[in-house]
Amino acid sequence: MKERSSVLDVWDYRSLIRRRWRWLVGVPLVVLAIVAAATASQRPVYTASAEVLILTESSRTLFPFTAQTADQLARSPLAELQFLDGDRYHSAVPSPEAVGVELVPIGEDRGVEDSDVIRFTAQASTAEAAADLADTHAQRYMELRQEQDLSQILAQVERLDAVLDELSTEGAQDERPEREAQRQATSLERGVLAQTLAELSAGGAAAQIHNPAVVPSSPTSPDLTRNLLFGLFAGVVLGVGLAITRELSDPKAFDPETVMSSVGLPILGVVGSHSSAGVGSERDESSSNGYRTILNSLWL
Repeated sequence: MKERSSVLDVWDYRSLIRRRWRWLVGVPLVVLAIVAAATASQRPVYTASAEVLILTESSRTLFPFTAQTADQLARSPLAELQFLDGDRYHSAVPSPEAVGVELVPIGEDRGVEDSDVIRFTAQASTAEAAADLADTHAQRYMELRQEQDLSQILAQVERLDAVLDELSTEGAQDERPEREAQRQATSLERGVLAQTLAELSAGGAAAQIHNPAVVPSSPTSPDLTRNLLFGLFAGVVLGVGLAITRELSDPKAFDPETVMSSVGLPILGVVGSHSSAGVGSERDESSSNGYRTILNSLWL
């Protein structure tokens, strides 16, 4: 007996679909049900972002400071990232591990090192919690930097006050012009710092909210649509593969041509073929015709 061909002819696929439709339909449905159940059981994750504009050389005109104060408070974006990665910031904010920080370039021709905006991206199990966490981190960052600026400038003012006191004491005994010039320069520097301190104390800040966090309308994960599309694709591939495997491994013959190719002998007749089988008298007549054809072939 000849071996059954392990390759399906392209014309055999119509009959394959007719015989194996349960595999082709059932497997994708089962996979979709499993994917939907697994997705529904996952905890939703919502993402929200808040953006803070920082005072840099390029953004100084956006802040209500005098030129001297802006010079004192201008910051380096990369230095701000280092501050946000430090222990002082992490110990002062809730859930620092749930919030990502990045610099956002403003304009297509600018790099990250020239950024004026810091973006705080938070993730939480509810939409409101994600937005609140992003806003909290942005606000706390501005407060910490405000405290640090005030502390540093106040320390510089106190240092210059001590220098001025020393120069005044020495000036009574040393009246050289260079001493007077040093005292005037120190006094001028102290005046600039005092102006900066006054502007900061009045509510000014070297950072301001650029875009507050918006409550997300849907979770970022799990993505039900994406998962279902992937499940449908995997189910169809698996269903077709199983149907073809089942077809090639099935020893039954479904048409006369398959029988002839398997046994290498001609077909004398067909009794009870699926294509001609009916109900009642029609089925009986089909069987009788099949037997009659076989007997005639044998006599010949």
